[in-house]
Amino acid sequence: EVLLKKNQRPQNAQLAISVAIIVLIIFSGVMTVKALQALPVNSQEILKQSKTQRIIYDYQVFTAPSILYPEGSALPAGLESYFRNVINRVEFQVTGEIEVHPDIEPEGELHVSLFVRSPGQWEKDLGLKPKTTVLEQGEGLVRYSSNFTLPLEESVALAEAIIEEIEVRPREGYRLVIKSILSSNTPPVGEDPQESGDLTDLTGEYEFGLSNVLIEPRGELLYETTEESRDTVSTVNYMIVFGYPLPVTTGRVLFPSTLVVFLLLGG
Repeated sequence: EVLLKKNQRPQNAQLAISVAIIVLIIFSGVMTVKALQALPVNSQEILKQSKTQRIIYDYQVFTAPSILYPEGSALPAGLESYFRNVINRVEFQVTGEIEVHPDIEPEGELHVSLFVRSPGQWEKDLGLKPKTTVLEQGEGLVRYSSNFTLPLEESVALAEAIIEEIEVRPREGYRLVIKSILSSNTPPVGEDPQESGDLTDLTGEYEFGLSNVLIEPRGELLYETTEESRDTVSTVNYMIVFGYPLPVTTGRVLFPSTLVVFLLLGG
């Protein structure tokens, strides 16, 4: 009986060691799989700098006293058409915005010009250049504005003179075109304007179709473009082992190696 107990002690120790090695093999295997599945490096794109340019159109139609509008009134933008015979005037506004990083002082220009156009046939500059003023300038933002009354009578007179000269009526009528160009050469943070400040233009157009009875607005009231520069930032990825962070690159070497060692010991 004493001899039996002595023989059981080595067997128990061997069993405990075998169990421990099996547990270590399983642990090393699981951690090896996790290390191989995880990315060693996290890569992320971050926004370094952006520049947004906007051209915003707005207008208001003022009527003359008439049967339809006895006291005259102001009609909002967005209607499909307005009756020309009861229109007193149309006030138009062009707003140009340049928005960049608050640490940069944006620079640019807004140019507005007026045309009479027969789509697909001819186009003629009215020779009128509405004045542009700086409406607001602050941290990372500059806003330009141009306000003027649409030259409806001048546009009609010029269009009819061209039609009389060429003796061809427009197939699609003629239109008064408001063309705006917003230019900016503002560079990203920390860069030399002479090296990186290529002139960036945003162009917008808004039209009013003119006929004997109607004024028909056509086009988009907002033009917008955004330029972005991004950087790729890489950081070391970690895996948690017993509550401590371990770099994935280290884990990819450590755990396969320990797995092989424990497999050999188990064998």
